[in-house]
Amino acid sequence: MSDTRFPEKAISIAPLKESYIQDVCYLLEKCYTWLAEEEGFSEPAKNFLIKVRGSKATIRRESQTQKYFIALKEDHIVGIVSIRNNEVTKLYVDPLFHKTGIGRKLFEKAETEITQDGYDEMKLVTLGSSAIPFYTAMGMMVQDRKQSRVEELSGIVGTVMIKQIA
Repeated sequence: MSDTRFPEKAISIAPLKESYIQDVCYLLEKCYTWLAEEEGFSEPAKNFLIKVRGSKATIRRESQTQKYFIALKEDHIVGIVSIRNNEVTKLYVDPLFHKTGIGRKLFEKAETEITQDGYDEMKLVTLGSSAIPFYTAMGMMVQDRKQSRVEELSGIVGTVMIKQIA
């Protein structure tokens, strides 16, 4: 995919810095809006994702206890992955850059970090089902399905996925 705002250039993966948090929130707003449309989430669910899960306070707080990495195309954040222990807690790519390899690079970064931390299994829970084909292509397997316990996300079924890693 070629986007005239971003001449073709390699994607770099870097740790999250405080100065990037606002841009990460903007990226998550775009991603959560896309996801809500794709999955048919309710307006309250979409607003919860954007205003709570994608807020500066949440990202700042989570980045104290989780590893956060961003994908940069030139100076623009086009993706994010966060990891807590052996779990990928977020992996989002700007919808304009889906199917360009950015998600794969972020997934591989997460897998490397989890392996380096001594885990032999990685896991995640999807919101809805639209990401399952991507994660399956990355070698993950469906382990379980579960309803969200968050009131604003009631009715949304998450898919628990795992991958054995060396």
